[in-house]
Amino acid sequence: MQQALYHPEHGYYSSGRCEIGRRGDYFTNMSVGPLFGKLLAAQFAEMWERLGKIDKFVIVEQGAHHGEFARDMLESARKLWPGFFTALRYRIVESFPVLRDRQLQTLAEFADKIEWRTSIDTLEPFTGVHFSNELLDAMPVHLICSRGHVARAPTAVPQPDWLEKFVALNGNDFVFVDQPVADPKLRDRLQNLPQRLGGYQTEVNLAALDWIDKCRRARRGVPFTSQRLHRSTSFPHRNYFRMAGGAATPLVRVDGIKPSSSYCRCGS
Repeated sequence: MQQALYHPEHGYYSSGRCEIGRRGDYFTNMSVGPLFGKLLAAQFAEMWERLGKIDKFVIVEQGAHHGEFARDMLESARKLWPGFFTALRYRIVESFPVLRDRQLQTLAEFADKIEWRTSIDTLEPFTGVHFSNELLDAMPVHLICSRGHVARAPTAVPQPDWLEKFVALNGNDFVFVDQPVADPKLRDRLQNLPQRLGGYQTEVNLAALDWIDKCRRARRGVPFTSQRLHRSTSFPHRNYFRMAGGAATPLVRVDGIKPSSSYCRCGS
């Protein structure tokens, strides 16, 4: 999943091939016009006021795509909250040159407000908001499946309750294969999961946990992420793992629809 999304040359996002909206593979809040940016400008202006109308209020955005949200939000702030706009500084975390170039074009009129960082690790401590829109569901996950209860002889070597699913080639076709969990961080995380029936599938997003830790760089303020929730992700923890058959939520979209196979039009 990391390679498919973020390979420097061929990745869906990192290569610049990703299209969002009516002509793309899926919709986001920004696909329908500037309203989302206007609404969040009002929210951010209120946060600035609650922080005492400080002289330097920083908005850090990750997953900015082509910069449409930043443009809509900044235009609205300039028009409706000039005091807030004066205090506002914008930082975009973007590691891929092709996307930085498109953001520069979209945001040319706000060049004096915006700076770019190549990673969240290069951010200086700030006061304000760390904003993202549907970033967490664009992070690579580990897909796991339960072995279930397996009868073993008293002297048998203990076997793990969970296996990880990997992608392999079967002739000219991609297939899933189950392998023992090799990542030590994932193994530790799986210790907290209840045993499930054999074949039960779900995912673990270690990248999101690392991201949350790094978001703590904000001195004063809040992380603010907008996320659409799949029906299975809105359950409490105790119910999530009771779902029959599994609760794995990774989805594939091609031209706005869900294809019959996860491998539909790979590389197109």
